[in-house]
Amino acid sequence: SLYLETNMTPGRFVAWYLNNRGWALKTRDRLVVFDAEEFGVKRPADPALANGFLSADELAGQDLLALYTCYHGDPGEPAAVHELAGRMTRAAYVHLSEDRFRDGEGCYYFGPGEEHEVGGASVRTIEAATGNPAHAYLVQTGGLSIFYMGFRPEDTKRFIKEINDLAAEPGNRPDVAFLPIPETGDAGEAFFAVLEKLRPRAVCLLDPDRREALYPAAAERVRKSGFAGQVFYAEHPGDHLVYPGPQ
Repeated sequence: SLYLETNMTPGRFVAWYLNNRGWALKTRDRLVVFDAEEFGVKRPADPALANGFLSADELAGQDLLALYTCYHGDPGEPAAVHELAGRMTRAAYVHLSEDRFRDGEGCYYFGPGEEHEVGGASVRTIEAATGNPAHAYLVQTGGLSIFYMGFRPEDTKRFIKEINDLAAEPGNRPDVAFLPIPETGDAGEAFFAVLEKLRPRAVCLLDPDRREALYPAAAERVRKSGFAGQVFYAEHPGDHLVYPGPQ
């Protein structure tokens, strides 16, 4: 992809919707990948970001930071994202502390409420669920602050308290927040708490169940809520968005 070769200005990124439910973001200094899973998906003959797949041939030479918001490594899942490691200039993988399915160089296991530097990026974990553990992440890299939540929180009140604590600290305002859509008819407390408290400059909608048909109505709901930033969503794997950075 041309975007992979572009020398990004600080605060700018390009993001591709992956084939399952995750996203890959090219920032100024690295490729940040969230939830690169391939459950029940057959890889095409020519896997590429343009069709929602990660390919070593296309991504060779990138500085890779891959993060997972929930348990990873179920039997039968292709390990394509881990197979990239040998072709990258550097590859780091961030998993939940309960998810030690794979050990090795470049693998990190974080619990909730931790903050670490990983390969020059700042990674902070926010607990989204406990029974079936899930993290949200605040990643700061390349002049960008990225908030990513792959699943709706299990305990809304607890999650909102965590968001309030995050918002109370300086420097935590996200440029973009990737958030699960607020369900139709639902108050969407957690979703709108992120908008109100963290004040992201842009929002990208996702859904762990891949119900892309719900995105347009959800986007309209976000706009009608008074959110003044950009609202993004993708309809097909490989769709991409360009965030221009500070204007």
